[in-house]
Amino acid sequence: MLIQREDKTEEHYRFFKSYFEFPISLDDFLTSSSKLLTLRETTLEGLVSYTQVNRDRIHINFIVVSDKYKKQGFGTELLDILSSKECKMTCNVREQNTISLNFFKKYGFMEIDKDEYKNGDIKIMLQYGK
Repeated sequence: MLIQREDKTEEHYRFFKSYFEFPISLDDFLTSSSKLLTLRETTLEGLVSYTQVNRDRIHINFIVVSDKYKKQGFGTELLDILSSKECKMTCNVREQNTISLNFFKKYGFMEIDKDEYKNGDIKIMLQYGK
């Protein structure tokens, strides 16, 4: 399994859209300031999108691993690479997404706040590090 940084492509967008129902166009996805770490075997099997907010904080936009590789430690490996940058990591997770909440909390993220999305869902803000 190979983990590497890649420039965003349509392949990444299709992979992201196959797991998330998030209203973002291909153009917006490709031109955003976020960066990607990918997980590949022979095909794309996972990715994490993150934004370097400043030199002390990384915001994780999303992380996804294909069903074939879930619960095998690859999501943790992707986070390990980001946490090696020795800065704070933050992310937002919908309250009803208990799988993601449990994943981040198991890694050591702590709940720092709650807010509400425009559609009424509760957003839980998590933080890891300093």
